[in-house]
Amino acid sequence: MLATLRNDFTAEKVVLAVALELSNGSWKMGLSDGRRARPTVITVSDEQPHARLMAAVKVIQEILMKWL
Repeated sequence: MLATLRNDFTAEKVVLAVALELSNGSWKMGLSDGRRARPTVITVSDEQPHARLMAAVKVIQEILMKWL
C-alpha cells in the first residue's frame, strides 16, 4: 500500500519564477528558482517599450542558462 499524503514535495523540474515591477521607463525583475535564499533583482531600462521587453527577455534567457 502506498501513502497518499506526502509532506515533502520536491519539484522534478526546475521552475524559474519571475516577478515584475513596471514603470514608464524601467522594469524591476525579481527572479528565483526556489533553491536560493534570496531572489535575484535586476532592473532593465529603456525609453522604447519594445526594447525594454527585449532586454527583459534577454535577462531571463541569461539567467536560465546560468542557473541550469
